[in-house]
Amino acid sequence: MPSGHSDVIVLCPFSKENKDRVEGLRRCPTVQVKKVIFCNIRGKETLKDYVERAKQIVKNENVNIVLPTGDLCTFVHAAIARDFPHIPGPSVESCYLAFHKAYTRQYLDPSENPTPYDVLDLDSPTLSEDAEKALANVGKRLTGTSLGTV
Repeated sequence: MPSGHSDVIVLCPFSKENKDRVEGLRRCPTVQVKKVIFCNIRGKETLKDYVERAKQIVKNENVNIVLPTGDLCTFVHAAIARDFPHIPGPSVESCYLAFHKAYTRQYLDPSENPTPYDVLDLDSPTLSEDAEKALANVGKRLTGTSLGTV
């Protein structure tokens, strides 16, 4: 940065307003924080809708920086960085691989047996029964036998 300072607008996804965080950002010696926008998910808003709303904030407010403060925030940051090249950030794929433990373990050591897992449809009317079956299937793969009734 030639002048030593740059005006930035910061978006903090999945965050409630936090005066201490704002003051901490304003003390940063290399950037001039012009505005901090806290953006949290609303009531029954889906994650997809939340990400789209966050992208609108980036567009409308000319956001320069996204400050993720947790795992889910990092996924939002990646989705924003993908669509807004001026915002530095991780790729969606790198986040997925970093946070998805089963794939990461398999990638790092393909000779190791992958961690057994199963997938559930969270909207299924038989979710409890499906979860019991999934647990039994995972248990069979872990020990070669059924875990029994949950």
